[in-house]
Amino acid sequence: MKYLVCRAIVTTVLAGAALTPRAQTTSSISPAEVTAEIRAVGAKATLTKLYDTDAWSTSVLPGIASGALAWIRVAEQLKRVADGAPAEDLDIALRLDALSSAPLRVLPELARIYGESVENICHVSFEAELPKPDVATYLRNTRAKLSLGRSVRTREMADACKRGLAMTEVDARTQGLL
Repeated sequence: MKYLVCRAIVTTVLAGAALTPRAQTTSSISPAEVTAEIRAVGAKATLTKLYDTDAWSTSVLPGIASGALAWIRVAEQLKRVADGAPAEDLDIALRLDALSSAPLRVLPELARIYGESVENICHVSFEAELPKPDVATYLRNTRAKLSLGRSVRTREMADACKRGLAMTEVDARTQGLL
């Protein structure tokens, strides 16, 4: 009898652990935890577990939007398997938010992830979402951060991004956003 009770408890605990990962039970999760989950169960299963949870909106998307490289690498893995709304969320966090948060840090990563030129990465359409607080502030702040580049390579990348932002500005004016 004792054996059956212990076995039932272990079975319940193990089943519960498999069905309720930390990402589903808490709103705070680190990029290392997401990466470990991806290694354990795969990117698609991890994305499915995270999407529509508090962790997605309070940790994953804000982490990616911060431009922290560990989160950018998580986004890259999730993006490979994402479609629909999760893919759109990831694109907004990467191409809009992370770009404006830390353009010099994320531009090489974004160019590699998307397989596009820096100029194209920085040519934002605002079709899916408008930046906060507004387009003019987004453009001004992103350009200011691009001006912080010191090396020749970084300045060249910043100049390419500024060309893309100039096209963004023209489009925004045409759309009545400026």
